[in-house]
Amino acid sequence: VNRAALGHSTPVEQVFRDANGNLQLIQFGYENGGSQVARGVDFALRYQLATRCGTFTSLTRASYLSSFRFADLPGDPAKEFANSAPYTSDDPYLQWRATSQLGWSWHNFDALLTCRYLEGFHEIVDLTIYYGIPYPDGKDEHWVAGEALFDLQISYRFGVAIPREAHPVAGYSQVDDATTTKF
Repeated sequence: VNRAALGHSTPVEQVFRDANGNLQLIQFGYENGGSQVARGVDFALRYQLATRCGTFTSLTRASYLSSFRFADLPGDPAKEFANSAPYTSDDPYLQWRATSQLGWSWHNFDALLTCRYLEGFHEIVDLTIYYGIPYPDGKDEHWVAGEALFDLQISYRFGVAIPREAHPVAGYSQVDDATTTKF
């Protein structure tokens, strides 16, 4: 408002007043003026072992978030969000999250066991401001428990190897119906 009164508004700023000079609307462009600093580590470990009973593959990927500091505006003090969900629990800043898979493959059989781990977090919901629900300090604070989700996939591949041309042409292939098995 002060910049507009002095005639120094930026090109995307506008101040609208009524006939009496009262403010009606202040319009300005989006400004990404805050800051965020994340500190953590991502790592992965993979191992494969071929045996007479098939090939076993292990893959583990994990992330550790040591610190996540965020300030809305320049000059605001940065708040620590690691291991918490400051606004909603839809997307918390988890300290630990991991996915681990153990696979087995033998002839046409495949199996894959997957475990997804999400660490618990401290949730702070400011319910008084948004919903008018009275809490002593205006906030509902509680611990959301972590979870491990397991998924097992088993498959068998059906199929017959189709004979190929002696000299295949890219994008075009001839198949003799007499030598091809149809299902």
